[in-house]
Amino acid sequence: YLVHYRQCAMARVVRRLIVIAAIAIMLPCKIRANKKSAALLASSGGGISSNNNDMHKAFFPMAFASSAIPSPPPPPISMPVWSMATPLSLPMASGKSTILSKEKDEVVDTKISETCASFENGYNNLEDNDDEEVLESTSMNIVTFATPVSVAPPKLWAVSLYSNTLTRDAFLRSKVAVLQLLCPSHKHLVPILGKRSGYEQNYSKRNECAKMTMKWLKHGGVAEDDADAFISHEDRIGALKSLDLLPECASYIQVELTGVTNAGDHDIAICEVVRTGVWDKMQSKVVAVVPDNEKEAMSPKDHTTVLYTGQLREEGII
Repeated sequence: YLVHYRQCAMARVVRRLIVIAAIAIMLPCKIRANKKSAALLASSGGGISSNNNDMHKAFFPMAFASSAIPSPPPPPISMPVWSMATPLSLPMASGKSTILSKEKDEVVDTKISETCASFENGYNNLEDNDDEEVLESTSMNIVTFATPVSVAPPKLWAVSLYSNTLTRDAFLRSKVAVLQLLCPSHKHLVPILGKRSGYEQNYSKRNECAKMTMKWLKHGGVAEDDADAFISHEDRIGALKSLDLLPECASYIQVELTGVTNAGDHDIAICEVVRTGVWDKMQSKVVAVVPDNEKEAMSPKDHTTVLYTGQLREEGII
């Protein structure tokens, strides 16, 4: 019995020695593997905790470092292309604005005034007011996006305006504008209206569009006595008296600014819809949407009639 007991004890000792030897062999390999994983993660923008007391992070780096790996950007979404046209009108006094009510307004107005004074084309000196020269025209630019954000009245839209653009500054000042839904025939205007700034001296978007046979039309080409005009008579002699529009757009939406919020390098403008318009091919002008033409004007639009960013990407325009 004593001999049998000694043999069993010796067997248990041998098994323990085998387990200890296996651990001694495998542990350095495991540590080297973890170090290699950590180095790969660090080189790819990831990484693991440097806390040596956290054994879970040391032995399972992928589980804890995966959240630090940057996610790929979302896929580009094809969206309709909108242009904003807004009045540009300010009193001039020796090339500087006379509006000094707020520090921000002073800077913006002075910047616009100096730009207007430097342009030779596209601006009309309409009238004098208390011996002050008044420059009135239109600022036009592609907006990053425009979308409805409400269903029940009042109809509200969100419009994304890139910071430090003349159209953005002019719209925040005038608080009135017209959104123009571009057609595929307008694709060559995108570099003019979207890639160049109205603040550039000796550059006129109006003239460049005219070279592309897309001449801007005063009030959308309406006459003074047009009863079906998109822009009302009150607005033609008031807030929108200097406004020009692009011809042949798929839709026109007159909006008024109700609020603005900052969104990084953009401002999100919340706008209330005043009225909608449509291009009348027979009369070559923008007319208001009324019950007689509402069905045709409000028909669904797709890439065959509306310019989308997907087409601009495919053709290398953006």
